[in-house]
Amino acid sequence: MMNNCFDKVKEYIEKFRIGDKIPFDISVASSRFDYDEKLGKGDFAQLCIGQGKLLVTPMQMALM
Repeated sequence: MMNNCFDKVKEYIEKFRIGDKIPFDISVASSRFDYDEKLGKGDFAQLCIGQGKLLVTPMQMALM
């Protein structure tokens, strides 16, 4: 079950363009999701509430 959930999370991360360079005139940091295939239940729970290995900048949130 965790693999299906992890695949769904990766799908949404791609849809929200986490990790993509932001097209902006001023240099801004990119958001990122530092993951590996070995996310534990604790890591997955933190990810689902927007914490843990998910790093999103305010600029990225504004573009969502």
